[in-house]
Order: sequence, then C-alpha cells, then structure tokens
Amino acid sequence: MSISTHYGGSVLAVKSRNSIAFLTDLRLGQGNFTTSMNFPKIHKITSKLFVGLPQFIPDAQFLLKKIIKNHNLFVLNENRPMEPEELTNMVSYILYSRRFTPLFTSPVIAGFNKFGEPYVSGMDQIGCLDEPEDFVVSGTAERNLAGMCEALWQKDLEGEDLFVMAVQAFANAIDRDALSGWGIEGFLIQNEKVLQRRVRMRLD
Repeated sequence: MSISTHYGGSVLAVKSRNSIAFLTDLRLGQGNFTTSMNFPKIHKITSKLFVGLPQFIPDAQFLLKKIIKNHNLFVLNENRPMEPEELTNMVSYILYSRRFTPLFTSPVIAGFNKFGEPYVSGMDQIGCLDEPEDFVVSGTAERNLAGMCEALWQKDLEGEDLFVMAVQAFANAIDRDALSGWGIEGFLIQNEKVLQRRVRMRLD
C-alpha cells in the first residue's frame, strides 16, 4: 500500500457558472482498518475560500498550518484576504520548494474571487497546477470520481442541481473505493452564501 493511500479519503470540487460544490468523505483509516468516521478533509480559509487536503494526513496537517500562517501574514500586510488564485500560487510554491522531500498530499482549492467568479484548482505533490473549467478530484477514489464527473457534469448546472450532481457522483465513486466513505461533508459555495451539509451513506 502506498503512503498516499494509507489514511484513505477523497475530495471533489465541481464548478458551474455561479456555484461550486466541494465534497469530502469522513473516513480516516490505517490501511484497511477504519479509525475514525468523522474526519473531513476540507478546511475553511476565508468565508469564500476552502482547501481540501487528502492523502497522507500528517503532511496535510503540516501544509494546512503553513497555509494558515502565510494567509494570516498576507492579511496583516495587505489588509485583505487572499484571492483563490493567490492562495493556489502560494500552495504550489510551498510544495515545489520541497520537491526533493515532497509532502504526500495533492491539495484542491475552491472559492470565489473579487469579481464574483468561481474558481477551482488542484495540484500534484510537487505543486504542478491544474485550473480546469469543470472539476478537480484528489484522493484514493480519484479515478472513480473523474469518470463519474465526466459523465454527469454539465456547464449550465446551478446551485442545488450542481450539489445534487456532485453528491451523486461522489457517492457512487466512493462506494467503489474501500478506503473512502462513511458519509459525505459538502459545501455549496455561492457568491452570496455558503451552505454546509452532511449526507449519510452506507457504513460498510
């Protein structure tokens, strides 16, 4: 078993014209052994900016502390929160600066910028950026998630429809992954509000 899959867990960010659905599972494991059923991997940075950190949890927690520290310093210097694009570039720089001793986590970032535009991005373990127009996946179920989202995603989905599509894709993908599951925590991010929900699932 790879170090990246030891703790399990998956993250999905899907965007449309005016909404983002950001989902994570709740399982924390040690290989095939489940140690916690309430361990979300999405973290709130600002009211409209979130980061998902799956894979090797100690590295993810280390990176989260660095993100929070650097974001707080940015706010002190600039008197404003970071834009999603700025946070993405900062995280990419942190990961690339450790390319010879990499952190085993592939972050997913989602939020709205100052122009009210939705933004999602992902990167690999050394900071190579991906800024797609549709969705980003990461974690042990990423292949299942990519296939489901390619089949179900539509550009004109909005609000609740986008969230329902994301939940259906996520639920079916992690049902086929033994290292993810035990429920879903999701955020429906819109320019004027953010809704947080939990979805109950199979517990086997």
